[in-house]
Amino acid sequence: MEFSAYGVYQDLMKNMINHDIPDHMIKFFYTSLTREEVSVYYVNEFKAANEYMQTLTSGIVATTIHLLGKTHAVCLVKHKDDHYFFDSNGYITNPYYTYDDELLNTDKLMDVLYLEFNIDYNYSIRLGIQYYCRDTTNLFIWNGGYCMFYIYCFIQWLTCHWREDRNMIMYIVSKIHIDYSRHTGIFPSNLIMPYYSLGVVHHVFKA
Repeated sequence: MEFSAYGVYQDLMKNMINHDIPDHMIKFFYTSLTREEVSVYYVNEFKAANEYMQTLTSGIVATTIHLLGKTHAVCLVKHKDDHYFFDSNGYITNPYYTYDDELLNTDKLMDVLYLEFNIDYNYSIRLGIQYYCRDTTNLFIWNGGYCMFYIYCFIQWLTCHWREDRNMIMYIVSKIHIDYSRHTGIFPSNLIMPYYSLGVVHHVFKA
């Protein structure tokens, strides 16, 4: 049964991943990664997350956007003077994002955000780690629905390297792909991800 591997967290994982509830538990999931160097926030709705980004001098905002009709976890970053948009799928060529009832690809979405919020995001122009790991086993979560955990991995790495040169942050956010990630250790392999996700859940929520 889907999510059964999470044991006492089975219902929680089902609700968090399939229904984006309860909000306070998802918020705790991401904000537990806050460090002295940088704060991590969670804003469920994508437009509201971008509005919140306008108020930050620096920080990381986990949020969701509609992708192919389903909510999908992504990450917004303000590091020094730069903004970054991170989707673990990487560059979306086709109009698969839904924003304000429009279907958009990555380029068009970034154009809309610039016009609406005056935020010029750096973003990947390559396919991302989750795209390459679509064959992730269905043992824990079906249909490769691990976007929350890919975002968790990315935020965890970013908070640990927050004080590094901006060019390094830019490189990771805008150019990361599966070959490079294998050398940085940012993400587990597709076969390890289900077990990694189980470890993260137990670490964060500590049954």
